[in-house]
Amino acid sequence: MKSVSREKTIKALVHTAVEAFAEGFKARHEGEVDDPDGTINMKIHNVL
Repeated sequence: MKSVSREKTIKALVHTAVEAFAEGFKARHEGEVDDPDGTINMKIHNVL
């Protein structure tokens, strides 16, 4: 059985976590774009 290095394991976990966060962030903001009280529209200094 091939051993997976600790570094590769950590990189895979971080990649998965960041990807999941980005997808959730995108979905939340896209879902509330037309809501004046939505997350994206409540930010005063939002660049989006």
